[in-house]
Amino acid sequence: MGTVSLRRRASGQTMSRDQAVTASRHGAYAAFVSAAVTTAMVLFAMLLGTDEGVFAMFNDPLILADIVLILACGFGMLKQSRAAAVTIFVYFVYAKIFIGLETQSIAGIGGGLVFLYFFGRAIQGSFACHRIAKAEDPGYKAAPKWLLWIGIPSGIVVVILLSLGLMTMTGLVPSTEVVSGGELYDREYRQLVNEGIINAGEVVEYFYSDGVTSVLEAGNILTHQRAIRYFADENGDLVIYELYFEDIASITLLEPGSFFQDSLYEITGHDPDVWFRMALSAENEGDIKFAEALRAKLQNQKQYNQEDTL
Repeated sequence: MGTVSLRRRASGQTMSRDQAVTASRHGAYAAFVSAAVTTAMVLFAMLLGTDEGVFAMFNDPLILADIVLILACGFGMLKQSRAAAVTIFVYFVYAKIFIGLETQSIAGIGGGLVFLYFFGRAIQGSFACHRIAKAEDPGYKAAPKWLLWIGIPSGIVVVILLSLGLMTMTGLVPSTEVVSGGELYDREYRQLVNEGIINAGEVVEYFYSDGVTSVLEAGNILTHQRAIRYFADENGDLVIYELYFEDIASITLLEPGSFFQDSLYEITGHDPDVWFRMALSAENEGDIKFAEALRAKLQNQKQYNQEDTL
């Protein structure tokens, strides 16, 4: 009987070392292009000084942190970093979803898929590089366990936070900032009407819910007629404070807010014993917009009263 040779073939396609390095390098180049485009958008938005439209979200210094992250991941992929490749892929997916929700548009999805292709290949390449190095080098050192213990939980936390951020943009949980009436979701408006917090047809000009899972937990509303503060007490019963513009004497800032803390305002009636307080998010100066809009209403009411007495 002759000699029978047995050949095994791995299922699927595997990368050679050169292919893996090239895939990682191409992912890095894609990251650098993304950083350059984002930088150009930021500069254009800042020069334009717009607060509306597609460029409004880029008129924000915090975008610079995104650029730093993209560049860091790019340099990491040049070193075949698995963490960098996975991070840029996840970041890019969430960024595209965020921009789509913010602009209510799917423009640029084709270019986004191209970037995701290169980032996905970079993930494959980085893992292949480490797998090949481990197989060929007896002295190969895996990533320290302490890095895994820190990196994996941190990654999970970031993904959760990003997911919560996207949920606020779809109305599944309350927004973290003061929104205009036009940005209030229909479902949230109907909840406010059904619970008797506002009247059907009442125009909401600004709204902020300091609830965690539902707008019905607590919130602050400025309509075309009045200012409202509501919250659920310890028994779950809804408590509503309200003052119509003709009954309000002033709105006063008691405690300025920050990124981690809401601003605290006090609304006082002409009777000093009549007052209530509002907690308003300072994000994007939403608290200031809310307070200034109310002050403008009070000024108009004052002028109306003066004209009425003539």
